Amino acid sequence: MALERLTIQVEESRNKFSKEIPVLYNPNKLTIVKSGWKASANGLVPKDDPASLTVELFFDTSAPDKDNTASSIFQKATDLLTTPSTQAIDVRIYTLPIYNLSFINARFNLGRPPLCRLVWGGKPNIRHFNGSVLFKGVLQQVIQTFTHFTAEGMPVRATLNCTFLEWEEPEQQQKKTNPVDDPIRIIKQGETLSSIAQEEYGDSSLWRIIANANRLNNPRTLEVGSFLTVPPLPSQGGR
Repeated sequence: MALERLTIQVEESRNKFSKEIPVLYNPNKLTIVKSGWKASANGLVPKDDPASLTVELFFDTSAPDKDNTASSIFQKATDLLTTPSTQAIDVRIYTLPIYNLSFINARFNLGRPPLCRLVWGGKPNIRHFNGSVLFKGVLQQVIQTFTHFTAEGMPVRATLNCTFLEWEEPEQQQKKTNPVDDPIRIIKQGETLSSIAQEEYGDSSLWRIIANANRLNNPRTLEVGSFLTVPPLPSQGGR
């Protein structure tokens, strides 16, 4: 069985995840923290704080992998290398794309850092999403530590301690707590259940909710002009 790599899918326009950043080495631990309750004079009361995920990512470019796995993945993800390297590579080429996720990128016109989806397992695909989403949020904090250098002072080994904070657009939060304002919509040319779920729920992987509500035998075939019921999201204890 082929090794599946943790991938960070990055939002480049609002709720459109069109960029992927694969990690160099899979982490051995992911920690998710969620506070659901707090104490008060009246006992325990709900505490609706966002969840956070912390992960340490390791990078080492002091020598290429024997099968050039790291180089080939990097080349596919960034298109900065034309041939696998046989010498040490500046590790910042790998770390900066992740490090920069903590900043607001004016080019994307989001007014905030981009949303990230941490995907691991299956075959992640931006258009027809079928990977395993471990977490969705913004990169709240990143600590970059360089631990090894060449004789010339070029960093070739590093760790990134990343903290992702759960976040959703206000309208997506509204859909989770209230019924859909207008649950009926007309199917347009080019729409799929995945694209409709992305627009309505902010997550294309939730297309099955719409398929089940409409008793669709073949969810891949939608008739343009027909009516579709979009139900509110069910209550969730966490995802």
